Amino acid sequence: MTEAEWLADTDPVPMFKVIWRNISERKLRLFTCACCRRIWHLLSERLTRPAVKLAERFADGAGTESDWDRVYSALISHASENPDREPLQVNAALGATCSYLRRDYPRIITNGLRSACRAAATLDPETRAPKFAFPSEAQLDHEAARQADLLRDVFGNPFRPVPCAPDWRTSTVMALAHGIYEERAFDRMPILADALQDAGCDNDTVLDHCRGEGPHVRGCWVVDLIMRKG
Repeated sequence: MTEAEWLADTDPVPMFKVIWRNISERKLRLFTCACCRRIWHLLSERLTRPAVKLAERFADGAGTESDWDRVYSALISHASENPDREPLQVNAALGATCSYLRRDYPRIITNGLRSACRAAATLDPETRAPKFAFPSEAQLDHEAARQADLLRDVFGNPFRPVPCAPDWRTSTVMALAHGIYEERAFDRMPILADALQDAGCDNDTVLDHCRGEGPHVRGCWVVDLIMRKG
């Protein structure tokens, strides 16, 4: 894949296959969680929502191994015992919670991405309410493109990594970045761009990303860059 193809691709699966050997588990997990959050109101309070929340905590070192084993086992048991209930949601959650010690974890993740895509494609694009029992190829393509946008938000441009100058990390910039991350306050991204510019940042890639339409999610490459998260 070339840089131009990366920037224009509308399918996250081939993009994922290009980078999966050279990315952190944390960022990969946050990306899969972001895809699950696009179908958040389709996830159950009992099973799949807690699984995604745990995966997000685990990504930042806050989960325990016992919690992890319990939730992952519950997903596997549900999938085998209730194959007709929440199949897409469970597969999506498995993609977010799978252990990267498994040799087949790329397959589980790509299956999870496709399941989240199919579930999201059943929703009305405007209201996000369930509308289409059998989504069309165009609807599936639309949702895959949204996942590709999320992938670029989390991983940036792997062909052209951006270093962070120490001077950019002023107290104002750091406070904004931490608030955006912890509170999912991505509406503050343009304010972060202004603060970065005040700190001497003249990198158009960074500033344009902050001021763009997004989407932005936890794991956004600019916020991570500032906070030294990998």
